[in-house]
Amino acid sequence: ARNAEDISLKQVLEVVEPDLISTKITLKGNSGPQVANVWREISKRFEKSMNGFTVAQLAQSEASGDWEI
Repeated sequence: ARNAEDISLKQVLEVVEPDLISTKITLKGNSGPQVANVWREISKRFEKSMNGFTVAQLAQSEASGDWEI
């Protein structure tokens, strides 16, 4: 078993909701490459943000109520 401090939100979502964090990028159309570049940057920032939260932090913020993952 792993400590809650060692499990990131990204790791949880990869198991429970993989479609939520997967990015499908298309290069269709004239603006496709530019849009793809923006989505890649957004994806990197989203991933960094998800890695910045742990299950322990989520549990602390929800300590007053019941919740499920």
